[in-house]
Amino acid sequence: MAIIHTIKLDKASKRNKGVVTAKRTSQSRTYGACLVVTTTDASVADDQRRKAETLAKLLKAETLRDALLAALGMTVEQARALCKEASDRWYNNEDGFFATNKRIRTERTGSPRGYVSGLDNLSKADLLARGFVDPYADGGPNSLIATHNVVECLTDALATWQDMEAGGQSVISWHRDVSLANKAVGGREARYFTSRGDTVVVRTDIDVRETKKRAKK
Repeated sequence: MAIIHTIKLDKASKRNKGVVTAKRTSQSRTYGACLVVTTTDASVADDQRRKAETLAKLLKAETLRDALLAALGMTVEQARALCKEASDRWYNNEDGFFATNKRIRTERTGSPRGYVSGLDNLSKADLLARGFVDPYADGGPNSLIATHNVVECLTDALATWQDMEAGGQSVISWHRDVSLANKAVGGREARYFTSRGDTVVVRTDIDVRETKKRAKK
């Protein structure tokens, strides 16, 4: 047996303006109230502002990535290969970063665990003096990789961005009774929606029905 809860909501989109149904199924619990969020003109404006900011960040990241591509004279794939090669050497177990940490501790304190001020910087300087390549140097292959990753992330975000439209509704939480729903209005999830301009209300016009148990074969 299952308890099925349904409530009618307004749907707002460029292709469909009408009524849709939100559903919640439970095996044992009955819900008597829910929180419904409604998109407003204010939240649409906030959504478009955030979209514009994301686009501006993308353009900035693309400019930086293109500058790094030109300065380094390599592709992102080549940068990944070089960064891995440099990282493998930088952290090798024989004479890499941590082995150098241990050696400097021992040389200065007589113990591989002794305290040395600025140890990491000393180890880095030691490695560079011996011809190691810092895999995380600013402006190097890792910077190109990191910037390219930002470009990809922001590009995906914009490609999948669902523009909000005023009047659209959705259920953000279901509750056993009105008292619990009223408490949730002041909760973190509801505050997220109201902070961007949406309205959040308690609804109790929920249709509740139970499905019958299937007969054993």
